[in-house]
Amino acid sequence: MARKRKRRIKWKGVALLAAYVAVVLTGLYFLVFGIVRLVGGCSHAIPTNLQGDKQEVEHPVDPMVLRSDSILAEKINRLIGSSTRLDSTVLAISVFDLSGQRSVFAHHADEALIPASCMKIPTALAALHILGLDYRYRTKIDATGYMQEDTLVGTLHLQAGCDPLLTSFSTLVGQVREAGIHVVKGDVVVNLEREDTLTSHPSTESWDIPYSMIPLLLRGRAHVEREFLYELAQQNIMVQKSDETTERDSTRTVASHETPLKDVLTPMLIHSSNVKAEAVFYLLDAYQGLTHDKRMHWDAPHASIMFWEKAFACHDNVLDYFRTMSERKQSTLKMVDGSGLSPLNRLSAHSLVEMLQYAWHAPLIRDYLVEEGLASPCSETRRGSLKGRLSEEKYRERIFVKTGTLTTHGVSSLAGYIHANNDLWFAFAIINNNCPVAEGRLFQDEFCKLFFTLPKE
Repeated sequence: MARKRKRRIKWKGVALLAAYVAVVLTGLYFLVFGIVRLVGGCSHAIPTNLQGDKQEVEHPVDPMVLRSDSILAEKINRLIGSSTRLDSTVLAISVFDLSGQRSVFAHHADEALIPASCMKIPTALAALHILGLDYRYRTKIDATGYMQEDTLVGTLHLQAGCDPLLTSFSTLVGQVREAGIHVVKGDVVVNLEREDTLTSHPSTESWDIPYSMIPLLLRGRAHVEREFLYELAQQNIMVQKSDETTERDSTRTVASHETPLKDVLTPMLIHSSNVKAEAVFYLLDAYQGLTHDKRMHWDAPHASIMFWEKAFACHDNVLDYFRTMSERKQSTLKMVDGSGLSPLNRLSAHSLVEMLQYAWHAPLIRDYLVEEGLASPCSETRRGSLKGRLSEEKYRERIFVKTGTLTTHGVSSLAGYIHANNDLWFAFAIINNNCPVAEGRLFQDEFCKLFFTLPKE
């Protein structure tokens, strides 16, 4: 009897020890998870599909949707097989069913390839998330001092950001004159957010962004100062240098101009404007305090790159976080500029699709991209770089994309959203490298047409 009782006490101790170990391990798991989240600084929700090679979270899907996705995958495979003039080893495709929340197709989807102007997608989305959809470029002129009739005794300050749409100081100086300032007895000071001249990345061709295409505020300090003083003279506002000071000095804004961020991003995406893309790329650096001397340093950290590294890294699974963060940074995400002009850029089709999924989970950004931000055959004003392609009636209001072309390196890319004929929404990305650009575009168009051959029921 004594022996049996002793055995019961022993098993009870084992059970208690096991429970204690389980509690400790659970506590350690949540402690590590909390530390990772704190260090990563994930202040916004990151969709679970932003994760390396991790399989998408399974959702209950209608059998008809599964059948439709299966048919689409088969059609894409046949299209790849029939495209004899394309090198399928440097062709990357990723397709994700946004309605069913599942991956539909992948072909070399994790290969890091040159994306060309599809690089403008991560640049634009980083700007929308960091700055917000309502962000505005602001340029203003302040008057410091006091008035003696029509004379400002003091200083006229031009405070200018990186607005790539401001082409003249005419309207601003006109506002100064309307404020009653006809003479400045003192000084004129120019304060710029960027003091060097906008150029493309050193790895690009010298003619990619000619000086004649560079906006007024991005031509460097010397040019901006000269243009501002010239416009003051043109509108008969005299500047008389003086060191006079007074205790009556005060500051007021006498002229201002604003440009909505969307007015820059829309032509940047639809018409693939390289100048606007590099202007936005620099703006993000300035906004995040990365431009201490108000100049572009290509080899320094850039805000848009840091944003996406953080977005891809912040995931609820601690083990996945450590496993994929370094891999993704090195292999499928290399952004050296904002426009995609540089042949040193690298993106995978999978990464592009995940970025589009990221945007899809932010309703305001998703609506902006679908309703006005991406090129589409829905109207003449939105065709942009898609002009002459997919122009049939059935594709209108259904295809919303960003094109990419880098002829010197045989790159043709296409990425965006498709609202298929069976009412399902898809995010997709195609990157062709080392191929005739015309052939790449023909393949991409045929690919898009497949979404309109799916069964509706």
